[in-house]
Amino acid sequence: MTRESLVCGRRLVWRCDRCTGRLRKEAGRLRCETCERVICFDPANYWACAEGFEPPGFPDSRRRHLTEIENRHFWFPARRRLLASLLERHVPRSSTSRGAIELGCGTGDFLQVLSGMFESVVGVEAYGQSLAVAAEGDSTAVLIQSDATTVPLDSGQFDLVAALDVLEHVEPRSFLEEAARLAKPAGRLLVSVPAFPSLWSPLDEAAGHRCRYRLPDLVRQLAAYGWRVVHHTHYQALLFPVVWLARRFSTSRVRRLERRPSDAIAIPFGMINQLEVSLFGGLRLPWGSSLIVVAERIPTIRSAA
Repeated sequence: MTRESLVCGRRLVWRCDRCTGRLRKEAGRLRCETCERVICFDPANYWACAEGFEPPGFPDSRRRHLTEIENRHFWFPARRRLLASLLERHVPRSSTSRGAIELGCGTGDFLQVLSGMFESVVGVEAYGQSLAVAAEGDSTAVLIQSDATTVPLDSGQFDLVAALDVLEHVEPRSFLEEAARLAKPAGRLLVSVPAFPSLWSPLDEAAGHRCRYRLPDLVRQLAAYGWRVVHHTHYQALLFPVVWLARRFSTSRVRRLERRPSDAIAIPFGMINQLEVSLFGGLRLPWGSSLIVVAERIPTIRSAA
């Protein structure tokens, strides 16, 4: 199976991101039957739908930083394990083929988890450089370089939509309604966002965050644009006091250590995060530096006032 070929046991149904017309598959490209838009398959193994596009609120410097640290920062491994366990518990297994799409997939770290749990997976990312790295990984996901609010796929194709630390960078209405459009009826949404406004610091500004979320605010926002929360928890609860102190008494040295921790910090903090997931991964932890939610698609999307 090639990356661009199959999803949910059949070919993807493509939709033009400009006019919503049907995209017809040709050799190495897609062509809109209505407006004649052409989308080409890049030699780096992804569909290039938005060449040169850079998402607002997520600077390229941030993309490069995450690419550098995601394999060695203490924050990532236990979080990945927690997310996988939440999918096992809260995303129903159907008897038919299952598909998942990740919006803002970056270099594809979580796509590898999804590929082990779903029969077919799609990754959407604005930066082609990140998708080129994702294409070199173990995932068999179909990769699409696109604005996550106008994905060139037809509606209702996915059992799961994942958006991990993306919502805080984008305009929520267009993003969450697009996620609801892509999901099947009663499909699930897996969302993680930075938690607690009290943790706001220059690191959030450098990352391009709009905000940090409280649970009631996220629940209301999801409900306004098509989603009902079925489970929530926080991550890095055990390290929360350390993070809070670091943010309250932030200095340039503290910020450097948080962005690129030494082994003397990364190893014990990583063990603490792993212990937290082992002991409390099935619970609803009331605090932490990240908030994670599993939500169910509401059949009729409601517009916010």
